Amino acid sequence: LSIHLVEINPVLREKQQTTLSGVRNITWHNHLDEVPEGPAIILANEYFDVLPIHQVVRRETGWHERVVDIDRDGSLLFRFGADCVPCREVLLPPLVRAAPLGAVFEWRPTTEMMKIAARVRHQDGAALIIDYGHLRSDAGDTFQAIARHSYADPLKNPGQADVTAHVDFQALARAAEDVGARVHGPVTQGDFLKRLGIETRAAALMAKTTPEISADISGALKRLIDSGRGGMGSMFKVLAITEPNLISVAGISDEPPEPERETS
Repeated sequence: LSIHLVEINPVLREKQQTTLSGVRNITWHNHLDEVPEGPAIILANEYFDVLPIHQVVRRETGWHERVVDIDRDGSLLFRFGADCVPCREVLLPPLVRAAPLGAVFEWRPTTEMMKIAARVRHQDGAALIIDYGHLRSDAGDTFQAIARHSYADPLKNPGQADVTAHVDFQALARAAEDVGARVHGPVTQGDFLKRLGIETRAAALMAKTTPEISADISGALKRLIDSGRGGMGSMFKVLAITEPNLISVAGISDEPPEPERETS
């Protein structure tokens, strides 16, 4: 087994190297294209949410791109593109076409998803994608910034905050299918972890430790699988992309497939 980490941030790469100092056969890369060819298991955890997005806003004259401009005082602000985006109405998902005035639709280029899907399709393997986002393509402005664990204005202090937007899992699945990969899911993170037995595992750990650590495990479990306030169970989604012949993925496929019966 060889491990290849794609990380472009030098500070985070150094932290990874320190954390994994005792692990052998690890190589760091700046791009997925640098990873050697061959069968692979690809884990993309909170990867797609940081990729750049496009936004269009519905106005009386049609869908106009939302752009960033510079104000007279040098600060950044949002504006609308002067021209209506051509053919946008035809290309929009069905749920978005009936959106009211002022609605925002955002999308990402499918290049990265198709690159991952093509790799597992042609070289064998699977990719597990875990991120926060929505199951269906729909309207909504999810562009946001987080600085010091609090929400911030994404146009202030650029480069000093984490800028993200929710992931459209239906669009990811569609892009993967377009290059011939098999799609499994998406499902919510809560369902995924429960199917893998996280509750049983947590109970076993709590039975063998101190009350203080047991409380920590219980709190972590609740955060990972709950759907209420502060929970990640329904906000995060899980999608698997595999080579075409892999027809079942643990934690995502509802039931294992029935074996084919021999015919005489």
